[in-house]
Amino acid sequence: MMPIDLLLVRHGESEGNVAMSLSRKGDDRYFTPEFRNRHSSSYRLTPQGEAQAMAAGAWIRDNVGSQFDRRSTMTLLRSS
Repeated sequence: MMPIDLLLVRHGESEGNVAMSLSRKGDDRYFTPEFRNRHSSSYRLTPQGEAQAMAAGAWIRDNVGSQFDRRSTMTLLRSS
């Protein structure tokens, strides 16, 4: 049976988001050899990203509810 409603939520700001944003402005300080050798799936959320994720969860609870037929999550590491 196809879902009537589908809710998609993207993760908050990650280390990779910050590094790429600064790099586009010419600041490559986060692109250390260690950072370059890490797979993007291991990027953690920044403090701002954690706040964004918490805000998204609160909005969903307040505006959608907490009862879902199914949940699916990515296996990427994002929390700190």
